[in-house]
Amino acid sequence: MYLVAMLGVPNAIGAQSLTLAEIIAKTGPVNEDVLLRAMRLLCVNPELFVESSRGGLCEFSLTALGALLQTGIASQPSMLSGVLHWIDPGLVTAWFATPFYAIESPKCQLFEFAHGLSFFEYMKKCPISGKAFNETLTFFSLPENPIVTDVYDWRPFGGKTVVDVGGSLGGVMAALKVKYPDIKTVSFDLPEVINSISSPPCGVELVAGDMFDCRTIPRADGAIFMKHILHDWDDKQCIAILKSCKTALLPGAKIIIADAVLEEVGSTSELKKQQMTINWGVFVAGGRERDASQWQALAAAADLRVQDVKMTPIPNCQFVTLCPP
Repeated sequence: MYLVAMLGVPNAIGAQSLTLAEIIAKTGPVNEDVLLRAMRLLCVNPELFVESSRGGLCEFSLTALGALLQTGIASQPSMLSGVLHWIDPGLVTAWFATPFYAIESPKCQLFEFAHGLSFFEYMKKCPISGKAFNETLTFFSLPENPIVTDVYDWRPFGGKTVVDVGGSLGGVMAALKVKYPDIKTVSFDLPEVINSISSPPCGVELVAGDMFDCRTIPRADGAIFMKHILHDWDDKQCIAILKSCKTALLPGAKIIIADAVLEEVGSTSELKKQQMTINWGVFVAGGRERDASQWQALAAAADLRVQDVKMTPIPNCQFVTLCPP
């Protein structure tokens, strides 16, 4: 799957049914035997690709699900970045190191244990991996925008500034601006992320900085917002982030966290099953999902208090509102 994703085979096939030679004519030179074996293996379970015969030659087409692996299709999200991210060689190597990590219990995180550098340092060092990671975050974030804009009550923030810390390409703040045009929206992220934005979202101010450096975070008289940020970090790092964000709060402002709030022990709900999968997924980078008591402990350690917890049907997008004590 990683091979055909890297070669761009889904885009090459498109809505057609192509032979191997016709696919390679579009993807560029590649070992024909290797690609043929890979394609025929993927077709054994025809969820993404289908094999058929044309004049004794194998030809391949995309299923409806496989079509979602294409990129550049108007109004259609692409799963390709997710494939490239979750089976990235760096991540696979780290996952295979898990048993040794568990036995040796080093002080560093799993990814650093496997590679000698942190997950986020690796993403900076390997542009292909970093690009797939950032696009995957955007892919999963887009369907959550209605949850952010419609479930949380943003009316009290009218006329005020909301800063999305770790806001990536600004998509969340763009959605918020459409729903609440009187809110001043700011998307804050690392310089390399902000500088990569060629078409800034309408009505969203883009600011570059580092969330660990409180001097770079824009001041907010409404709220600091963080979605799927704290679950990437351990408790010590989360406390540092929260303290940094707290300094950016003007009087009356809050910190709004959109992350999982794990269901209670003993629950067998579908929501919990999905949360546990995500909880294992963020382990590779040193992060974790947290239950209500763990969120309270983090808040207290950063000299904040949990004002409210709002549950939603989305497994890793509950709302935890923090404010100064």
